[in-house]
Amino acid sequence: MNKKIALMLVLASVLMLEALPLALAHGDEEEEAVLTLSMGEFYFQLDGQEPGQTVVLEAGKGYKLRLVNVGQIEHEVMVGQGARFMEGGTRHGYLHNFFSSIGEFTLKPGNEVTLDLEVPASYAGQTFEIGCFIPGHYQAGMKLELRVVAPSDHAEVGQATGVQDADNDGIPDDEDYCPTFAGKAITNGC
Repeated sequence: MNKKIALMLVLASVLMLEALPLALAHGDEEEEAVLTLSMGEFYFQLDGQEPGQTVVLEAGKGYKLRLVNVGQIEHEVMVGQGARFMEGGTRHGYLHNFFSSIGEFTLKPGNEVTLDLEVPASYAGQTFEIGCFIPGHYQAGMKLELRVVAPSDHAEVGQATGVQDADNDGIPDDEDYCPTFAGKAITNGC
């Protein structure tokens, strides 16, 4: 009887040891950054920045993009390059959309939507524009520059957004418990 219990304990230990690397690997997954982009009359604003300040994203990185209409009227969000013009000179969208499968998002006042966004590595070094093409909105200044930088340009991300991140772990120094040591968001930067 003791041999049977000992064998079961050995098997259980082996199974636990085999599962350990999977648990550790899962813990190493990088969390996606959550970016909140507010829109109002007639501006776009990334949380922590001034309205109209350039948004900088890292190529090859995943983000959760939360779009919030904080205004009193309906707004739309389009991201792309090369504004298109209709008859009479009215702008109407972009020739090249940042989101390959989706052209625009329209939000009523007080509504929001969160998107999973993977910035293609091929977008590194390119500049896009975020715009609202509801008649009169773009002309009133409802547009914002979006720059995509290479992964090696972490310093540029911090400088362009006004957020300091000395250890380049994606956690702003003012929220990072270990600002000189790269860590994970789940452990507050340590």
